[in-house]
Amino acid sequence: MRLTTEFRGEGIDLRSLEDRFPHVLNRVSAEWDTPTAALEVLESMLFDQRGGRQGFPDDAVAALLALHRRCVERIARAAGL
Repeated sequence: MRLTTEFRGEGIDLRSLEDRFPHVLNRVSAEWDTPTAALEVLESMLFDQRGGRQGFPDDAVAALLALHRRCVERIARAAGL
């Protein structure tokens, strides 16, 4: 997967998503080139808006949060912050 390869050398472990939630990683990957769109996807996965969702295991949440942080950094950098 593209993001798994991209972040392998940066200490961001996406194996939990790749192994157990490939559809999630695919969805984020599809939007990755547009940081604001990727951020929306990540936030929709991290924050339950439908109610009653079980949620992700801790390692998957850690991976999603790492991607979220990277997206925020990209957006801030593009805005000159």
